[in-house]
Amino acid sequence: MNKRQIACIVAMALAISGCAKEPDRGEGKPIPEAAPEPVTLKMFLTQGFNEQEMQEMLVGPLQAKYPYITLETVTGKIEDLLASGDLPDLITIWNGQILPYYRLGLLEDITPVLKQNQVDLSRFEPSSLDAIRVGEIGKNELFGLPYTMQLNALYYNKDIFDRFGVAYPKDGMTWDDTIELARKVSRVENGTQYRGLDYETIIRIAFPLSVNFVDHQKQTANVNSDAWRNAFQTAKRIISIPNNMPKKIDSGGSTAFFQEKNVAMFASVNHFRNLQKPIEEGLNLGVAQYPSYPHQPNVYGLADSHYMLVSKQSKHKDAAVKVLKTLTSDEVQKIAVSKFARLTPLRNNQIKELFGSEMPHLKGIDFKSVFKSKAAPGPIFPTIYGQAYSVMSQEYIKFASDQQDLNTALKTAEERINQLLEQEKKAAANK
Repeated sequence: MNKRQIACIVAMALAISGCAKEPDRGEGKPIPEAAPEPVTLKMFLTQGFNEQEMQEMLVGPLQAKYPYITLETVTGKIEDLLASGDLPDLITIWNGQILPYYRLGLLEDITPVLKQNQVDLSRFEPSSLDAIRVGEIGKNELFGLPYTMQLNALYYNKDIFDRFGVAYPKDGMTWDDTIELARKVSRVENGTQYRGLDYETIIRIAFPLSVNFVDHQKQTANVNSDAWRNAFQTAKRIISIPNNMPKKIDSGGSTAFFQEKNVAMFASVNHFRNLQKPIEEGLNLGVAQYPSYPHQPNVYGLADSHYMLVSKQSKHKDAAVKVLKTLTSDEVQKIAVSKFARLTPLRNNQIKELFGSEMPHLKGIDFKSVFKSKAAPGPIFPTIYGQAYSVMSQEYIKFASDQQDLNTALKTAEERINQLLEQEKKAAANK
């Protein structure tokens, strides 16, 4: 073997040796992604979570899936936060508050970020998404995702029905049916007034009719209408049942039903999360389908959902959407439904069937009645919603207590709400 051949063999050996060491340097292997930078998201809550819900529906699941995301709750008035520039990344809200927040410049369409994070909108009940897409600009924008929906139920006290030998409420009853049943259990016995039916407030009676306070297109009051007339008359018929007048009209009946236990039926929203104490204190609870109007069978309330929104000003929109995706995941929704009796906005019937299943005090209660009804479509709520609601309640009370007739009540409400709209226009013009 000559020197040239030896040199070639040595060179080849060195090359082979060098190649053998390549894997030690990691060449040819996937480069691991750098861990995301820690991010703290500020969360402004108008619809809150108790401590246990916060831990099990948000903090815990986020820590497991996205440990680099931390949530920080901020408080105060949103207007003050806007003025200071210290704006939140996330906002919890119900659909009745969407328009005011939109007009404050806090919201924008997050559909592109939802797509980037592969959020499947077909998982959600269409009504829960439609209720937030009714923004005044008409662009079908989506500002966030629903994480729970409201429900309505007819709660009843079995002991009162048993006391008077009257059959329990049935599913599918109209308001007329429920009023007639209430007559049978509205009595005074041994000095105690047993009221047959409490409807909570006038707005609960009106909601299934998809009422609104304002015609959004015309920007004028929309309360002198057949729908509101129907609601006022139905509510007054209920309190006009002998022995069924509440201590205070239109004040809500939860205390009388759940604590004093002297109301036979209570038509209201979701109270299941807070029933442990009343049941432990002797409330013999039954649940039936919420009453409906004859022309709208199996319709209760209106589309009323709680949403988590991503603020327009957030610098961490991708992380914020990951919070939304986690909160609305099947895993977290199962927890919300089974442990906290929240109605899921998802279309998944298997999750819905878990309602209250891990809440011992609700054992034995048949919730099928609750799911027999659907919500009426939600309107575009005006920015003066709270003030207009107060006006309608005040005028209804005058009508219900015979201080004024129905036509006067609705006409006066119309005039007062139009005044509120004028004040709002002037305030906007002076800005």
